[in-house]
Order: sequence, then structure tokens, then C-alpha cells
Amino acid sequence: MSANSAAAGNAAVSEIDRLLARAGAAPKDVTNLANLVGLLSKAKRDQEAAFHAVRLLELRPNNRRALRALTRAPRQGVDVIGGWRAFARTAPDDVEPWLQIARLAARADDRRTSLEACEEALRRDPRQVEILTLKITALQTLAFHGAVAPTWCVLNEVDPERAAAVLVRTADAGDKEATLALLEAARTMGSVSAEIEGEALRLRARLTIDAFAAELAGRHAAAAEAFGRLGRLEPDEADHADGLRRALARQRHESADADLAGPETPDPATAFDESAGLV
Repeated sequence: MSANSAAAGNAAVSEIDRLLARAGAAPKDVTNLANLVGLLSKAKRDQEAAFHAVRLLELRPNNRRALRALTRAPRQGVDVIGGWRAFARTAPDDVEPWLQIARLAARADDRRTSLEACEEALRRDPRQVEILTLKITALQTLAFHGAVAPTWCVLNEVDPERAAAVLVRTADAGDKEATLALLEAARTMGSVSAEIEGEALRLRARLTIDAFAAELAGRHAAAAEAFGRLGRLEPDEADHADGLRRALARQRHESADADLAGPETPDPATAFDESAGLV
């Protein structure tokens, strides 16, 4: 650390100590509290910043600095999402409240609230990378696969590296349908990097194992699903179409056999014993 950096750090600590003393002597001094919360946040003293942010929020319910501090370090009993919603009503064009709500809701695994906040944020900033990423995560968690690809395409236009990372993360999570949807979107855009091509090959291997394992086990519906996905991944590959036709034909044959067999006919002797109360 340079001498200048050390001096600046010491000055910041001294200023924080001065503001802390003032906060004790004048607990309703809004300007002092706002400056204190800001400096504590800048110094990465998040828990202390959140402690004083609670008091600041009581005095100024829509204070942005207090809400930011409580977003980084939420405190029990403080409705930070509600605070950001109230702030949004005072600044209808501001994207930050909705971004912060999306972050908080995602952290709490409340994907529906996160998705709603992402939609609001994207109305104000349609190409914000973090919001697009949060929206994709929410859509995938809620299994809204059909809506993932358009959002991923926008992300890919804005930040191709982040889009590729999202695809790899999706594949690593083992969600084959979601991975396939993103690979289809990448192909449609003509945006198939070496990394994305590698994920396509990895998915192909997984689906091939699924398809033939299901076929050998006589699980025709599962085989049809896997061959169908392979066909979407590689539309020009005839073997996938053949496999799908086989699986569907076996499904139909199995269904026809079941219809011909009809309901199981009980053995007459057993039926008589049961009616006579002998069994």
C-alpha cells in the first residue's frame, strides 16, 4: 500500500469516527446519517452501514443510500423490497429500484417476484446485462423454457461472453431442455462459438445415452423424448429421426396391444369363492 493510500484510509476512518460521534449526539441528523452510511458502505463495513441505515430509513423512508445498504446486508424486520417499491413510486423512470428488488428476490429464491421486477427493469433499460441474466435464471427456475431464448438472444447481442457463460451454467445444472432451448437460439442467431459448440457436443452425448438406454429398457415414451431432442439439436441427422419413428411406432403398438387385451378377466372359481365369503 502506498503512503498516499494509507493516508486516505486513515482519513476515512477518522471521518467515520467523527460521524459516529455526531450520530450518537444527534441521532436525527439526516445528513450526518446519510454520510455515515455512505462512508461505512464504501469501507465495506456493511453490517454497521445497515445498522445506521435502519435509523436513516425511519427518518427518510425513501432514502436511496439507506436502501442500498440494507440491500447489501438485510436486517430482520426491515422490508427492503417494500422500501424499494415505495422509492419506485417516487421515481417511475428509475431502473435501480427494480434491479435491487430482482436481486433481493433472487437471493431469497422468490423467482416470481424476481421475474416481475426484471420485467419492470427491462421496460426502463432493455439491454442491462445483470437484469437479463437474472430474468433468464428466474425463467429457467420456473420452467418457462419457451420464454428463455428471446431473452438470451438479447443478452448475446449485448454481452456474448456472459451469454455463453449462462449457457454453460445451464448445461452444468443438468437441465437438458433449457440447454437445448439456448443452443437452438444460438444456432438461429448464427452465434456458435467454440465454447457453445462444445456444449452442443456434450448435450448430444447425454441425449444419445438417454435415447438408447430407454430404447433397450422398453421405455418408449422416454426414448421418443430423447430422440426428439436429438432431432432438434441436429435436424439434419437422419439417425435421430429414425430413432424417433421407432420409439413412436413401439408406443403405438404397445397401446394397441393393451386395447386388444382389454380388462383382465377374473378366474371364475376365485370369483365364486370371493362371493361366498370363502376367501
